Amino acid sequence: MSQSDIIKNLTDREIKKSLILSNGLFLFIALGVGLFLFSSWHQWFALFHWDLKISCIMVYCQE
Repeated sequence: MSQSDIIKNLTDREIKKSLILSNGLFLFIALGVGLFLFSSWHQWFALFHWDLKISCIMVYCQE
């Protein structure tokens, strides 16, 4: 069975659950690696940039 067949058989709720769990796993791994590789959390957070304009546009498009 191919991946596309498996995804077609999943409900919206199952896909959303899978997406949230996988993103949570990636976040947990990133925090764990950041703990060992950086001397402070400030250095780790400095690598990320949150673009509020894009976020606002994405929120309005979903409504």
